[in-house]
Amino acid sequence: MGKTIKLSEILELTKVSKVTVYRWIKNGNFPRPINFGGRSSVWLESEVNDWLDQKIKQRHH
Repeated sequence: MGKTIKLSEILELTKVSKVTVYRWIKNGNFPRPINFGGRSSVWLESEVNDWLDQKIKQRHH
């Protein structure tokens, strides 16, 4: 498994709310988290970076 990041880091990176991130996940527009039970969730940094790269490419088209 690669490096992981927390929701707080994703919120800082995207500048959107927690509700928006979870709506994106529900709609299949953002990588799903890895859940460790309870309230502990992380994302693979590589998947989030791939998502960001995709958004940047879409902006240029």
